[in-house]
Amino acid sequence: MPNEVRYFLLFILAVSVFICAFAGILAFLGRLCSSGNQESAEVFLEPHAGGFPQLPADDGRFSVRFFLPSVIFILFSAAALIFLLWVVCCRETGETGFRQALCFSGFCLCAGMYVYKKGVFH
Repeated sequence: MPNEVRYFLLFILAVSVFICAFAGILAFLGRLCSSGNQESAEVFLEPHAGGFPQLPADDGRFSVRFFLPSVIFILFSAAALIFLLWVVCCRETGETGFRQALCFSGFCLCAGMYVYKKGVFH
């Protein structure tokens, strides 16, 4: 068997042992923390949303303000990935790529100011 395959199998074995050990430690700590405490078990069985009482589900509709920050976060994360790609291939693109990155950063800056002005995060 070649050395590359042997090292790969050794890596897979080490990762599997680490994952099993970590899962065992977490299971042990979970049982240790919840054993003998009946009140905490009752609290965990109650429906909750991050420790806060759930909103009444009258008609199932939510305001747009609930999901706008997450959509903005996803858009700006994608913009950060595009900047990362420009940084990686900066030498190949030259001055043209630099100009494109400046235009894109200006667009992202304008979009950020618009979002801030509209008060999405307030």
